Amino acid sequence: SEPFPTGIVEESGVFSVKATWQPAWWLRILGEGVHWDIRNLGNQNGVNDSYWEWRISINVDVVHTWEIP
Repeated sequence: SEPFPTGIVEESGVFSVKATWQPAWWLRILGEGVHWDIRNLGNQNGVNDSYWEWRISINVDVVHTWEIP
């Protein structure tokens, strides 16, 4: 009897910032920050939450081609 969709809808917004730094040809450092803003969490009216996620990764290139003269 009720039109679809019904109920309270959970909504979220995401903001992300990424950075890469390569101080040497064989080393790369990546960082990321993500902010989550959630409204009507769990489909409950007025239940809101927000939080940050942080990620850091380090990539090392261990493969090197050697040339013998």
